[in-house]
Amino acid sequence: VSNEGANTLTVVDSRAGRLLSETPVGATPNQLALTPDGRHVWVLNNADASISVVSTETNAVERTVPAGRGPHVIVMSAARNAAIVTSEGDSSLDVFDLTSYERTTHVPVYGWPRVLAVTNDGMTTFLTIRWLNGALAVGLGGEGPTGRVALGEPRFAREGKDAHGIALTPSGSELLITTQVTGVLTFVDPTTLERRAELRVGRDPN
Repeated sequence: VSNEGANTLTVVDSRAGRLLSETPVGATPNQLALTPDGRHVWVLNNADASISVVSTETNAVERTVPAGRGPHVIVMSAARNAAIVTSEGDSSLDVFDLTSYERTTHVPVYGWPRVLAVTNDGMTTFLTIRWLNGALAVGLGGEGPTGRVALGEPRFAREGKDAHGIALTPSGSELLITTQVTGVLTFVDPTTLERRAELRVGRDPN
């Protein structure tokens, strides 16, 4: 668990329901992700543009990796042995190699990145952007934005969460996007970027 106010990472034994450790990380830790081999947790430190790499064996920080300004969301790609990280302050995505810890690709997305979903091959991400009612398809080989899912005119919702949550099904055959201002879940073809169906869900779906 990342603790924004304490600048720490808490490790919990979920079976025993007890705290195992609390590790200092960077400033304002946001989202985190487990590496595909299970050996490390990458913690995004939003306020100091860094990533704390924590060992799951010792629960200690092994390395601090420089990141873009305002890193917020991270997704791991086993196929590419890579971490894909949003940079809110730089309006971009960064791809990091999990072995060398080097940033291998920097991709401008020309807007405030929110949530992302990555294809199984790790070569494309679908990304919601603040005040863009829909999502961008972004090539992670350096191509940048290659297409857009349009869900109507933006309503300029508070915090820009017109379209916010996004996910791919395990097979990668369907893309799901939630829109907070309408309370709708949209099913999208990830190849054509066309809408297949809509389902009204609860208020402010995330």
